[in-house]
Amino acid sequence: MRTPADIRLGVVDDHPTFRAGLLSSLSTAGFRELSAVGSTEELGTLRPDVVLCDLEFPPGLRSGRAAVAYVVGLGCQVIAFSHLARADAQLDALAAGARGFVPKSEDPAVFCRAVAQVAGGGHWIDPALAGALLREVALRPLAHHEIGRAELDLLRALAQGDAPAEYEQRAGLAAGGADRLLDRVLEAEGRRRRVQLPSAREYEIIELVGRQGLPAREAAGRLFIGESTLKTHLESIRRKYLETHSGARPAVTPREAARRWAEELDGRSPA
Repeated sequence: MRTPADIRLGVVDDHPTFRAGLLSSLSTAGFRELSAVGSTEELGTLRPDVVLCDLEFPPGLRSGRAAVAYVVGLGCQVIAFSHLARADAQLDALAAGARGFVPKSEDPAVFCRAVAQVAGGGHWIDPALAGALLREVALRPLAHHEIGRAELDLLRALAQGDAPAEYEQRAGLAAGGADRLLDRVLEAEGRRRRVQLPSAREYEIIELVGRQGLPAREAAGRLFIGESTLKTHLESIRRKYLETHSGARPAVTPREAARRWAEELDGRSPA
């Protein structure tokens, strides 16, 4: 595993106080080549080996999976972090190419371990994220090229708090075997989210109609689209909901489908 002094590390976060505190902790831990910017737009010619990238930025700046995808496109390994990101936003980040996720409230030592793991070609999947990936497989199985028993066994082990190396030893895998399995897990999750889950526009409509309960006309006005266009998106949301929820009633309305999906994204069981 590479030492901190050998890793070029970048931090992308728009909160100066948090950014300064994290940089201080990373420097104390031995990281020497450090850079920090307030948004992905400010990266310029910087090309760190690993980038710690926040998922939440002010309007007008890249956020969420768009921010992750941009930094990955620069050739950097990305670890996403956030204070408030729901499991769905974390999975979006993985599907966009992030190698892991760390809650912003975690101890700086956890950030250091995550960076070292990812810089060495690994992933950083904590128990909560492993559990979210397992739920995705159960709730929205792929028709083709779904992950197999070995990948599921690894996710169950990670969800219980095992380290990848512990799983490798128990499963009789060579060093790096767990990371190769996780590569397949994340490839499958990327396909799942592209094929089965709402588009970026549909997520906006789920927020306004499903979570906030706005009338169609008001929601359409906020998004600067016609009411008929919004209703077309709602029908698409209903179709995708039925396709990915085998127990759903066929008579579910588009608005109800949006509400149920909003509850699911919040981590609640739909009523």
